[in-house]
Amino acid sequence: MNGSALLGDPANTKLWRFVPAIGKATSDFWLEGEQPFWIAMAPVPADKGGGAIIIERPITEQTVAELARLTGRDVVFYRYEGQTPVLSSNPALLSDPAWLSTVWLDQVASGQLPLSTLSQNSQGPLVVGMTAFYDFARISYSGYLATVEPDRTVRQVLPLQLFWIVLALAVLITAVGAWMLHSAVKSYLARHQQMDYRVRRTVKRKLILGLLLLLVPGVLAVGFIVVRTSNESARPDVRTALLGGDVLVASTENLLARMQVFAQSDVVGQLAAPSVEELAQQARQVAGVEFAVVDLDGVIGQAGDEPLTDFQVETLSTLADGQVGVVVASKTILLAARRTTAANATVFAGLRLNKYLPEVSNISGAGLTILRGQEPVVTTLAQREIEGLHFTPAVEEELQRTGRVSFAQDVGWNPGRLTAALLNIPGPDQWRLVVSQRSITWSNDVRGYQGLGLAAVAAVLVLAGVVLITLLNVDKPLLLRRLFTGYLFILPAVIWLVWWQLGPALFTLYLSFHKWSVLVDAKPFVGLYNFQLIWGDDVFWNAMKNTFVYVTEIPLGMILALLLALALNRPLKGIRALRTIYYMPAVTSVVVVSLMWKLLYNKDLGIFNYLLSFFNLGPYGFLQSTTMVLPSIMAMTIWLGLGSRMILFLAGLQSIPDEYYEAADVDGASGFRKFWHITLPLLAPTTFFVLITSVIGSFQVFGPVYVLTQGGPNGASDVAVHRIYFEAWQNLRFGYASAETVVLFAILFVVTIVQFRYFGRNVNYGG
Repeated sequence: MNGSALLGDPANTKLWRFVPAIGKATSDFWLEGEQPFWIAMAPVPADKGGGAIIIERPITEQTVAELARLTGRDVVFYRYEGQTPVLSSNPALLSDPAWLSTVWLDQVASGQLPLSTLSQNSQGPLVVGMTAFYDFARISYSGYLATVEPDRTVRQVLPLQLFWIVLALAVLITAVGAWMLHSAVKSYLARHQQMDYRVRRTVKRKLILGLLLLLVPGVLAVGFIVVRTSNESARPDVRTALLGGDVLVASTENLLARMQVFAQSDVVGQLAAPSVEELAQQARQVAGVEFAVVDLDGVIGQAGDEPLTDFQVETLSTLADGQVGVVVASKTILLAARRTTAANATVFAGLRLNKYLPEVSNISGAGLTILRGQEPVVTTLAQREIEGLHFTPAVEEELQRTGRVSFAQDVGWNPGRLTAALLNIPGPDQWRLVVSQRSITWSNDVRGYQGLGLAAVAAVLVLAGVVLITLLNVDKPLLLRRLFTGYLFILPAVIWLVWWQLGPALFTLYLSFHKWSVLVDAKPFVGLYNFQLIWGDDVFWNAMKNTFVYVTEIPLGMILALLLALALNRPLKGIRALRTIYYMPAVTSVVVVSLMWKLLYNKDLGIFNYLLSFFNLGPYGFLQSTTMVLPSIMAMTIWLGLGSRMILFLAGLQSIPDEYYEAADVDGASGFRKFWHITLPLLAPTTFFVLITSVIGSFQVFGPVYVLTQGGPNGASDVAVHRIYFEAWQNLRFGYASAETVVLFAILFVVTIVQFRYFGRNVNYGG
C-alpha cells in the first residue's frame, strides 16, 4: 500500500510517517489507547509500486496467557511513557505497579536492558526480568515486556509447618527432661552426705545419662531440618525445563532457519547499494543477525556492533556459497551464512556464538552448549559441568528418533534438567544444542536456616558442658566457684576468639568444599574439586614459590635487628629518642611506606637510581624487572620490620642478668666470647619468638605487594595471599580462594611444627 491507499486506519496514520524515514524492515510495539499492538513493516521498492507492507497483530489476553505458560512466570506489557502496565497475565500487577521501582527506571534510562532485579509490591518480594521494544528509529523505547514471579523463599517451598511440629516436640521433651534433671539434682544435694562413695558415683552416672538424653531431641530436630532443607534446595526447577525446551531451543532453530533462508534467498542475490558498507548494512537488516561482511573485488565492508578481524573475515571464506556453517577463528566461534549477489559481491551474515550464548544464558538463567557430535564447541558451562555432560544410549536413541529430548542429569554438582536438540547445520558432522537448567533457587535462605540450627546445637552443647561439669563436681562447691569465676573473667576473650577467629576459619573451610560466587545463587557442594584444581594451578604454585623466596629475608632482617638492638642497649644520653626513631616505621601505615618506597624505586625520579648515577650505573627498573622486583620488596620489608624486631631483641637483652657478664669479665672473656656464650644462648627464647612470628608474617604478606606491583611483572612478585585476594575479589571464586587459604594454612602449619621440632627444643626458658 501507499500513503493514499491505506485500508482504514489499522496502525494509526502516525505510523506511516516512519516509512520513508526508516527505509528498511523493522518492527515495533505500538499502543492505540490501551490496546497494545505488535507491528512489522517493510518498504516496497519504487519499481514495484512504492509504499510499504505493514503487518499488525494485536497483543491480547490470550497472547500474554500463552507467554506466561511458556515462561512459567507472569507477563506484563507496559507503555514507555509513564511506565504504566497495560496488559498482564496477572491482574494484580496492573492494579499495584509498585514493582516499577525508581532504581529500575534509572537502569532503564541508562540502557541497561535486558536485566533482572529484585523488587516488591503488596504481594511481597518479586523477581522481575525486563526487556524492551525499541522504536522504529532505534533511538528510544516504545514499550517494555516484563516477566514477574514471587521471590521463592523457604516458607513458600518447604513444609515449615512440619518443622515447627518437630521443634515443638523437641522443646517439650527437653523441658520435661530438664524438670526431671532438676528434681534429681535437688534430691541428690539433699542426701549426698549420707551416701557412701559408690552410691554417689552411681547417682552421678544416672544424672549424666539423663543430661545426654536431653540433648538427643534437639540434635535430631536440627539434623532433620538440615537434611530436609538440603534435599529441597537440590531439587531441580521443572518449570525452567519447559522454558528451555519450548523457548530456547525453538528460538535457536528459528535463528538457523532465518540464516538458511538468507543463504538461499533470491532477494539477497538482488541486493545493491552505492558502497560495500551500505550493502553490508542491508544484508544485516535482511538477515536480522549480529554482523554482516561484504567482499566486493577485494574491498571489505562490515556492519555490526563490533567489527570482525581480518583473520575472522578470512576464515569465513571457507564457507561455500549458499551454505550455513560454523567456523572457528582462533578462540572465536562464528555461525554464518554465505551468499553471492548479482553484482558478484560475497556476503556473509551471522553471529559470534561466544557472545550470543552467554547473553542468552544470562537472560534465561540456563546453561547453553553447542556440540559437534559429542565434542563441545562453545559453552557457558564450567569445565567440571562439561565433563559431567553425557548422553545415555536411551537418551541418544530418543534424540535421533525425535530430534529433541529432555532428561534429568546432574549439571556439574547440582541436579538439573537437560534439553538436547539436533540443529539443522549442514555438513558431515551432527550439531546439537544442550540447554541445562540447574537447581539455583533460594539456596542462601536454606543455608541461613541451617546455620541457625547448627548455631543452636553449638549453644546447647556448650550449655551441656557447663551442666556436666557442675554435675560431676556438685558436691564440691568451692571448686566450682573458683572454676566458674576464672572462666567468667576470660569469657570476653573466648567470645572474641570464637566469633572473629574460629568462626571465620571454620567458614573458610566450609567454603573450600563449595563452588561459591556472589553472582550466582547456587553454591553447590563440590567436595575436593577445588583442591584438585589447585594441584594443577601453576599460577598458585608460582605464588607459593615466590612466598618461600620472600621468607628468606627473615635471617638478614633478624641479624640487622639484633645488631641494632645491641647498639641501642647502652646507657647513653638520647638513647630513648634513637629507639623511638628506629621504631617509627613499625607504627606507620604499610600503604604509606609502600608508596614512599615506590617513589624511591622510580626509574626516572627515584633517589636510588640518582645515587647509582654517580657510579655510572643504572637506571634500573627495580619494580619492572622480573629478577629484581622480589628482592626490592624484600629490602623494603626488612626496613619496615626492623623497628619491631629491634624492640623485641632489646627487651630480651635487658632481661639478661648483669651477673653473667661480670663473672665473664673476671675470667677475662672477650666481647665476642661474652656475646657467643652468654648473650645468644640466653636470648634464644626471644630469637625463637621473633623467628616464628616473622615466618608467619612473611607467609601472610600482602600490602607491599599489592601497592607496589600487584603481583607483577608477569607474576614475578605474586605471593600466596595476593593470589588468594585476586581469586576472591577479582575472579569472584570465593570457594576456590578459600581452598587456597586452606592449603596455605596447611603449609604454614607444617612449617611451624618443623620450627618447633628442630629449633624450639634447643630453647631454654630458664626455671
